[in-house]
Amino acid sequence: MLATRSPARRFPKPFFLRKEEPRPEATAKPDGQKQQEEQQEEPQIDKESDKQSDKQSSKQSSKQPYKPSSLLGPGTPKQAAISVISTASNQEQRELLSSFITANHVLAQRGLLGGCGHVSIRNPEDPGTFIIAGAKPASLVRGQHDMVVLPIGHDGGDEDEEGDGTAAPRSESFIHSEIYRRFPGVQSVVHAPPGPVVALAAAGRPLRPIWHAAGFLGEGAPEFDAWRHHHRAAPPGGKQDLLVSSRQMGEALASTFAPGDGGQEKEEGAKEEEEEEEEEGVQTPARAVVVQRGHGFVSWGSTLEQAVYRAVYTHENARLQLQAESLARGAADGAWVRFLDRAEAADSGDMNDAAAAKCWQDWAAEARASAQFRNDVEPARPSKR
Repeated sequence: MLATRSPARRFPKPFFLRKEEPRPEATAKPDGQKQQEEQQEEPQIDKESDKQSDKQSSKQSSKQPYKPSSLLGPGTPKQAAISVISTASNQEQRELLSSFITANHVLAQRGLLGGCGHVSIRNPEDPGTFIIAGAKPASLVRGQHDMVVLPIGHDGGDEDEEGDGTAAPRSESFIHSEIYRRFPGVQSVVHAPPGPVVALAAAGRPLRPIWHAAGFLGEGAPEFDAWRHHHRAAPPGGKQDLLVSSRQMGEALASTFAPGDGGQEKEEGAKEEEEEEEEEGVQTPARAVVVQRGHGFVSWGSTLEQAVYRAVYTHENARLQLQAESLARGAADGAWVRFLDRAEAADSGDMNDAAAAKCWQDWAAEARASAQFRNDVEPARPSKR
């Protein structure tokens, strides 16, 4: 979702649109002088401090200054970014960005992303950053210049140096940032606001798997209620608009994916346990989906395709659950809705993971057939003769 941002809170222009500083010309040096300089510049390594830095690297990564990744091109000019992505040596990178664009269209066509909602991917070239579409609706995402690269753990306080807001990132990028920060194994995140999910949450009905295509829901999706966190995470006088528009709110939502805490406020001991858990390197969340009251849901995946699959079938499961519960209430014989049990959900969840790639192929083909679809970085296909 988009939130109105004050003029003082602006984001930096994407690095691939900034002007490149001219490089100083190299001058030849005598061999003797070159060897002396190399010996003087050789760094001294402190082994003990190196061990300590390795242990704390995951915590400190979010505090490091943002460095441009090579995924969207090493240079800042637009043409430099396009030319690098187009090279054969970066075909895998090109395919990832192409799939990201396609995912926006797939989710938009299925009523999950419109002007609201968003999908992101962790940057494989720099895992301390992630890629998300800018302020455009998902159906209009067409090329790498509709995307922004953000550092994981950002606080949203940077300013746009030139003030033009080019490809300004969404205010709810904190959802993605904090999930990536807490769970290193997450490679893609989807946030969507479909009506059936919102309706179930408003009625106090937990989202539970009603068919095998949504076995990944397990024993049910936990709920995140932004109202419980606005009083401590939102600034004084801040809007209670249910948006996750601060790092503190993002942290609270990310914690809901872990079993047992439900995103509630933590005692000091619980916070220490969470820090120990992060140090031990918990890779992926225990829950596949979190419902947001009055807002929608968030899903994640170890791949982009898995995150999209879970988002699509979370929506479908909510729709079927509403229908089933309505039929059961109207039945004269006291019928009740039968959900998947624990074993059925677990085994179906394994099947879901295997089916994600096949479903992706079908959905991507449907997206490409749409007149609105456009993908400026889609890998070239051999022409039919």
